[in-house]
Amino acid sequence: MRNVSLLLQNLAFWASLALVGSVPGLFMPLADTTLGSANRILGGCVVLLWLASVVSRGEIRKLHLVHWLAVSFSLWYTLSVLWSVVPGDTPFPLNVGQGAALTVLLWDILRTRARVDAAFQAFLLGGYISIVSTAQNFLNGASARHWEKRFAGSGFDPNDIALLLAIGIPMAVYLMTRRDRPIFLQVLNFAYPIATGFVVILTGSRGALLAAIPAYCFFLVTVLRLGRAWRFAALAVVIGAVIGATQLNLGEPIQRLASVASSSSDDHLSGRSEIWNAGWNAYGEHPLLGVGGGAFARATKKTNGQEQELIAHNTYLSVLTELGPVGFLLFIALILAVWRSAPKQPTLLRHACLIMLIVWGVGVFALSWEFRSQTWLLFALIVAAGEAEKPMGVPI
Repeated sequence: MRNVSLLLQNLAFWASLALVGSVPGLFMPLADTTLGSANRILGGCVVLLWLASVVSRGEIRKLHLVHWLAVSFSLWYTLSVLWSVVPGDTPFPLNVGQGAALTVLLWDILRTRARVDAAFQAFLLGGYISIVSTAQNFLNGASARHWEKRFAGSGFDPNDIALLLAIGIPMAVYLMTRRDRPIFLQVLNFAYPIATGFVVILTGSRGALLAAIPAYCFFLVTVLRLGRAWRFAALAVVIGAVIGATQLNLGEPIQRLASVASSSSDDHLSGRSEIWNAGWNAYGEHPLLGVGGGAFARATKKTNGQEQELIAHNTYLSVLTELGPVGFLLFIALILAVWRSAPKQPTLLRHACLIMLIVWGVGVFALSWEFRSQTWLLFALIVAAGEAEKPMGVPI
């Protein structure tokens, strides 16, 4: 029976790595709208394997404060359908519930530092899939949006994939210094920040560019501390990347990124200021409970300046407008609990986790990610890293 339990635990672990890698690497929508995507099917398989492993060993890891807050936020989001301004059209409770469940699942599976490191590596390898896909779409001239020359990995929005890859930079910095990594993985991890910079340029995402600044500062400081060989290697990679970029037609994406300082006055943050004003007005009409989870687009359609259903493009405003003060405070408490859960030792891992959260925190000022799997995966990885047990020979 013990052998069966170990087998199920290992199967659940390997399946969870595939799931982690699929978040930045693959989005495969299905024709069946009920299932949604192949990622959701993969997630379902991971859940089944995990549940089987829990039953086989007869216990689940004691939950952290983060998980209780995640579940509470999910329940409040679901309850908000009772007072939603569009009760028959509240689209995201399932997503938020799945996100909260993901934090519990990975918490129970990623119990050791070695397993957390493996999950970080899976995230980066998945990120490389999107890096390659974005480059291919650029070379083929397949822009993500027909009205502007911006590129992204297949199935992704340019802003989403740019921020998601930027979140992986601190993971890469942490793992590239681990001497227990195979040399080819160390090379990939070392090159990841440069490759991500190339993708950020191709996406033309100004929000991701700003959010990535702390991550690149972390990369630079770490490389400078590692020694002369690392500094020369980094300089050579950067010079090579710059020379290569000059041979490509990157004028339009770079011009868009260069407008980040003037975008607020020139185009009102790409129309976001009107959406945000509409959100504030909607919250003013429902200050106690909000307009209901997922109802932002419908509640602001007539006042957002474009007369179409648009999400908030700001996670914090979205949560406040939809869920009121209670939901907003739960969400802020969740973020603070994730912050406090960051590991105390080793220092580099702690800094990597905190920078990841900062990159996310800056990036979601321009994106609505409270119901996205990317947010919940990040929270799950940070809290798992913070409370990981010392290696005990658990196979990975």
